Amino acid sequence: MGAALLLIAPAAGLDFRASAPSAVFKDELFTTALADDFARIPGAVVAGRALQVELLAENGGWHGDEMPSAGSGIFTVAAGTSAAPEAGRRSVTVLVRTEDGIPVEASAFADEVMRILNDPRGWGAVDGVSFARTDAEAEIVISLASPATTDKLCGELPTNGYTSCGRGRPVNINGDRWVEGAAAFMNAGGTIEEYRAYVINHEVGHSLSHPHEECPAPGQLAPIMLQQTLTVGECVPNGWPAP
Repeated sequence: MGAALLLIAPAAGLDFRASAPSAVFKDELFTTALADDFARIPGAVVAGRALQVELLAENGGWHGDEMPSAGSGIFTVAAGTSAAPEAGRRSVTVLVRTEDGIPVEASAFADEVMRILNDPRGWGAVDGVSFARTDAEAEIVISLASPATTDKLCGELPTNGYTSCGRGRPVNINGDRWVEGAAAFMNAGGTIEEYRAYVINHEVGHSLSHPHEECPAPGQLAPIMLQQTLTVGECVPNGWPAP
């Protein structure tokens, strides 16, 4: 049996076609929508900037781009000063700078460096020091640079494009290690945050006249002056002088 086709006629006087809005109504819709968008934009910009600052802080200033093997050799000093937080301790002034052309923001890197140095687990508890930040003459200059530039800054020390170095006034941090950590440290269960604490505390430890140490016994926390970038031995990775 063929299908029956049922047609229903509209009731008289009813028109189901959508009526087009008038030009004036269109203008009102457009103006209202535009006003709503602009009302939201400032808040979105503020929130976006806050998120960017938060992410930079969490990543030690790293933008997320790849670290070049060689940079410009020119440095930007992180502007700003801060007093040593422990007034009763010997104040050590620190200047922080980053090589131009590497994907790390200088001020966020400097904030992370100072947070690490003045952490209660840091050198303050061991050596009775407290670190002040300056953008002028300083007792310790901490530079974050590409691997090739780090090699040049470290001179005769065998960094081989991989490790960092610290001796006296200059402390030179290899950008690859700051971004990626070190295989030996990470493979032993360390985190990138703890490695960053380690590399700053270890190299500044040299500036405070601390020599290298060995792993004291299997299963113990690695001494901060153990070369954990290369190996933790049978010790547990550790980023702090006084954990």
